[in-house]
Amino acid sequence: MLDELGHPVACQRLASGSLAFLAQQVPPFGTRRYHLSNLPPPVLGAARATGLTLQTSLLSLQVDLTSGAVTSLKLTDSDHEYVDLTSPVGLNDYRYVLGADTENAQGNGQVRIEVLENGPLVASLRIESDAPGCNSLVREVRVIDGLHRVEMINHLDRMSVREKDAVHIGFGFHVPEGTVRMETPWAVVRPNEDQLPGACCNWFTVQRWVDVSNLELGVTWAPVDTPLMEIGGLTANLVGGVGFGEWQTVPPEAYMTRAIDSQTLYSWAQNNHWNTNYKTDQPGRVTLRYVVRPHKGGYAAAMAARFGHETTRPLLVASACPNPASSLLSISTPEVLIETLKVSADGKALIVRLFGVSDQPRTATLAWHAITPTAVWLSDLTEQPVTAVSGAIRVPAFGVVHLRADLP
Repeated sequence: MLDELGHPVACQRLASGSLAFLAQQVPPFGTRRYHLSNLPPPVLGAARATGLTLQTSLLSLQVDLTSGAVTSLKLTDSDHEYVDLTSPVGLNDYRYVLGADTENAQGNGQVRIEVLENGPLVASLRIESDAPGCNSLVREVRVIDGLHRVEMINHLDRMSVREKDAVHIGFGFHVPEGTVRMETPWAVVRPNEDQLPGACCNWFTVQRWVDVSNLELGVTWAPVDTPLMEIGGLTANLVGGVGFGEWQTVPPEAYMTRAIDSQTLYSWAQNNHWNTNYKTDQPGRVTLRYVVRPHKGGYAAAMAARFGHETTRPLLVASACPNPASSLLSISTPEVLIETLKVSADGKALIVRLFGVSDQPRTATLAWHAITPTAVWLSDLTEQPVTAVSGAIRVPAFGVVHLRADLP
């Protein structure tokens, strides 16, 4: 594999037969071109799998031989352990609840672990086991050299269970006194701190990412396929209806008025607690993906937001056109994201929606590369021009600005 300048690129033939390579420094809303080569691929990358361990030049982890969960995660240049060894779960730890009694939550059966990919670019372990509620459970834990992240890909073959049941995947993070922040549509929410009285605290709905950070370090977690999350325990198993006002009453203690102060998160991946307008059982195969990014330093709004976008909107691979544009446009301010880029309904303009990801207002400037619009306007949901703009654009904290860029 060669880049457009003829330089070798780290690549690897995977066990599936696919060719993996790492595309770096891809310009915003743009492309980079790579070429297949008959030359023997150079050995580039430090990803390795050995027994129960994965490592790259940036991080290392270890998988438990009994549970199959990740029980150690460290950055290469730090001694900090990002897995809470006192938590009831490691990372990517399976839990199954039949009925509503979470005290009897079951883990998976004995695991069988094998090296699936052994570098130098991609290293992964395949973890197979029996699991209650499933015909089979196959988990892959994967690292890629050059990326500060761990990918966890779980394949569940669910049984047809018509009693009330639920699948939870636990993540016990070690971030002492860490603050939990989660992305919701057009906002970042701290459980308890940013909730209205009477709001549900038994579970939460996540947009793209959750960050747990203190002033020195943290973890950003992307539950790619499962938007429901619990904090500190299996608190979502409320089988049956909740009466009017019960969220604010104790007893029953099950209906929580505050979220648990914890850095252990659970993905509430599946349940069949409700019968109305809901499937009675959920048999068949399903894939649940999670991505974990340990980081130094405290919470950084821009980094968390961009990580969420990267995991849910990955780069696309396509046959190269003769003269691909290197970049359509870019933005000057990290705390402002281009949330949407689309052709207007009338086909005469591009609609650009800017989102301020931090709790402070920012100014941002768009730089156009592949085209030069004849005019740029502040717009709204009608996509019509409202006020002409040029230069820096003010974006409110957690605010959205609609722009219309007329095409030449």
